[in-house]
Amino acid sequence: MQSGLSSENQNRKKIIIVNNNMKIGGVQKALLDLLNEISSQYDVTLYLLNRTGDYLGRVPENVRVIGGDSPYRYWGMSQAESKKNVWDHLCRSFLALTARLFGRKLASRLINLGTKPLSGQYDTAISYMHDAGERMLYGGCNDFVLSKVNANNKVTFVHCDYESSGSHCKTNDALYTRFHYIAACSDGCKDAFLRILPQLEDKTKTVINCHNFDEIVSLANEDPIVYEKDCINAVTIARLSPEKGIERAIYALGYVLERGVKVKLHIVGGGNQREPLQKLCEELKISDHVTFYGEQTNPYRYLRHADLLFISSYHEAAPLVIDEALCLKVPILSTETTSSKDMIVKRNCGWVCKNEQEDINRMLYEILTQKDEIAKKRESISKHITCDNRMALDMLRQVIG
Repeated sequence: MQSGLSSENQNRKKIIIVNNNMKIGGVQKALLDLLNEISSQYDVTLYLLNRTGDYLGRVPENVRVIGGDSPYRYWGMSQAESKKNVWDHLCRSFLALTARLFGRKLASRLINLGTKPLSGQYDTAISYMHDAGERMLYGGCNDFVLSKVNANNKVTFVHCDYESSGSHCKTNDALYTRFHYIAACSDGCKDAFLRILPQLEDKTKTVINCHNFDEIVSLANEDPIVYEKDCINAVTIARLSPEKGIERAIYALGYVLERGVKVKLHIVGGGNQREPLQKLCEELKISDHVTFYGEQTNPYRYLRHADLLFISSYHEAAPLVIDEALCLKVPILSTETTSSKDMIVKRNCGWVCKNEQEDINRMLYEILTQKDEIAKKRESISKHITCDNRMALDMLRQVIG
């Protein structure tokens, strides 16, 4: 990274992208891939509310990185992280309590009082992270772009199922009405958003995520995991948190194992549910068939030789891991979420089941007992799926010009 801008960038359209941090996560990874695609075409500034995260060191050198020095940093700081500094811990605790008792609107007003507007004029300002619910201190990018950035065009991204994820509330609804464009990361996300705010249809566009496909393939080939050949190997890559429904994947595995199917489940990801999930495996007596790998900087080496990517989430927006799996020719089984049918069924690259345990069990059993179906999906992916960012960039130009 570098703090200044090259002379070559001075004549390009000026864009500022605001995010809460660059910690490992789906939104941050999508942002990193976007920066890699557009940093040579635009004069790009990345403003981080909290200037931290493992992805920070991977931001392209021609992107100017600023931020992290105002009270807005508390929007992108966890409670555990705030404990490293007494003042930060006191301030964040107070703001979190304020949001919990009185709503995030009051917390936002307090933060705004201590923050000066950002200097400079931009052609487009982008809020890349959506806000959490009414009582949570998480997000803040929409507030910052609307109140602290001078720009001719203001755009906000929706990387969630706005209808079901808990983000929908009056405070957030009001903020969206003030943007020039709303960029939803899939058609499904767009539809869910417009079911809540149909009056914003004219300025709501689909802008799918970019991916660094070359990097995915390269990393997948770095010491890839080689699985046993005498069984089917399903991989789940997700944060171990309640909304991901990992326990449902484990129950489904137990269901098919009871019926004599040879299968193993490989779970890649960290989170506070790891211990209870491991206990569940013990209770079901299937621990020998489930491996927990924890959080991995290179999850693609686990996908490289997998037979199936297994997504058992209660709700999702447009998971990056779907296109990452397709890049590696791995078929997908997913529960029905906002974008699953568009991203999987319409492209004939896997299966989507109802978002309930019984149907997850049924579909997994059907797939695993018809191994030729997995091979057919893999062949379809190889023939028909194109992995590039041309469509994503065309969509982006709709909202930034």
